[in-house]
Amino acid sequence: MYLEVNVTKIVKYVCLAGVSIVAVIFGEKALEEYIRIKHQQEEL
Repeated sequence: MYLEVNVTKIVKYVCLAGVSIVAVIFGEKALEEYIRIKHQQEEL
């Protein structure tokens, strides 16, 4: 059985997955920071 493995496609999707995971984590941290700052401003 011959199975063609398209390495460039695999690498592309692995990179996209990595970038999206980093983006989600970064966005979550930024949102958390934004909410915290907003709460501090409301207390003033």
